[in-house]
Amino acid sequence: MPRFTLSRRTLLRGALHGIGASVGLPLLEAMLDVNGTALAAGAPIPKRFGAFFWGNGVVASQWFPQATGAGWQLSPLLQPLANVKEYVSVVSNSVVYVPYQVSGHFGALMSITSGALGKPQGGLNYAYAGKTFDQAIADKIGTTTRFRSLHLGVASTDKSDADFGAVSKSISHNGPNSPNLPEFNPIAFYDRVFGAGFTAPGSTPSVASVTLAARKSVLDVVAADTRALQAKLGTNDRRRLDQHLQGIADLEKQLGGVAPPPRTGTSTCVKPTRPTNAYPAIDAEQVHWEELSALHTDLLAMALSCDQTRVFTYRFSPCNDYTIYPGFPTFVLDPNDSNTGTSMHAYTHQDGGDQPNVQKCVTYAMSKLAALLEKLKATPEGTGNLLDACAIMAFSEHTEGRTHNSTQPPGIPVLIAGRAGGALVHPGIHYKAPLQGDRASETRGRNVSAVPLTLMQAVDAGISTWGVAEGQATKVISELLV
Repeated sequence: MPRFTLSRRTLLRGALHGIGASVGLPLLEAMLDVNGTALAAGAPIPKRFGAFFWGNGVVASQWFPQATGAGWQLSPLLQPLANVKEYVSVVSNSVVYVPYQVSGHFGALMSITSGALGKPQGGLNYAYAGKTFDQAIADKIGTTTRFRSLHLGVASTDKSDADFGAVSKSISHNGPNSPNLPEFNPIAFYDRVFGAGFTAPGSTPSVASVTLAARKSVLDVVAADTRALQAKLGTNDRRRLDQHLQGIADLEKQLGGVAPPPRTGTSTCVKPTRPTNAYPAIDAEQVHWEELSALHTDLLAMALSCDQTRVFTYRFSPCNDYTIYPGFPTFVLDPNDSNTGTSMHAYTHQDGGDQPNVQKCVTYAMSKLAALLEKLKATPEGTGNLLDACAIMAFSEHTEGRTHNSTQPPGIPVLIAGRAGGALVHPGIHYKAPLQGDRASETRGRNVSAVPLTLMQAVDAGISTWGVAEGQATKVISELLV
């Protein structure tokens, strides 16, 4: 019997009261070649690149693992990543060689993300001299999707705007004074990605909304088409379709839409009800951490699964991080001193020893990174999952907030997550760079620019060098690649 194949463009379709609805499908085995590594039409499963940023560093003794290589174990602050450890590699002794002039927060961030010294704008205000690594990658792998890149965030509590301008507002930049600002409003993010103009992968028709007045899930509307397709699919594909449709139902429920139907499937390629709450910042130091991170993680995973973009940045918190984390009281000891109070920034300067309060903040950030990775891992694609196709760089701007160190070992806290379609080592390792870098002048560890350069190769961006002058890297970290 001929093998049943399915186009990646296939949609589940239906209509209610004259209103059309269509649901995109996950990547099923029926859409793949016999090896399960490419679409049946011959196109490979697309690779995705992402950057996840949390601000103000870590507590080095509790974050960096002791053992190196494949035998590394999760450190105390990396425990939240237990469910995805095999997808994660740790990089230590990667340092900044760019002689930045601005503060240890923003100068280091600029150096890490662009590999270049910023352009002076007067005083302490420096602008990016060129593109950040995500935009260089988007130029190569983001040209065939609806969005070259998408940018979102959770903590919108930025400080020092007058001094540092656009640098403090985003980790993604097109060039001088041209940031790609993160979207903190889930309604706005939803409208942009899943609103007017949204189409499922490879299709042309827009996905129409099913009105709330109808009180019907979009899954009910396409039920007949769903049943017909299920009858033709194999066991694995039926299971993936079920998971895909259940994901839609769960998102409809979370976003305040209609009640989900019985379990019959999941996907991101759908236009459910808009979120009903934008969750704006409570004040200058407080945000709705749980609600925003959960919504943005789910919506981002859907956008990636629907192939609306292949490049993203997720700015969890700002680099100086004057945000108060869950579980801490809200008070300021000295209103004239920003280093007092209960924000993450304040604790980096108040806490002694192993800084237990800073550890709580870092653990929380790691738990939300873990939630994103777990969501991607739980999203089926081909014979694997969405995390298999991703190369994600998670990092902060310096080792610890109390020292602002970015130029000496153990250097920048960096995690690499995903498999990049099999290009990244799996299970992950702890790569501890030698103190001697690739150049004779690099004697403090590996140039941090080698990390994004490695991921550029992993996602087939065709970029052979990254950064300029002291910030330039010409060699990848081969230990992280297969």
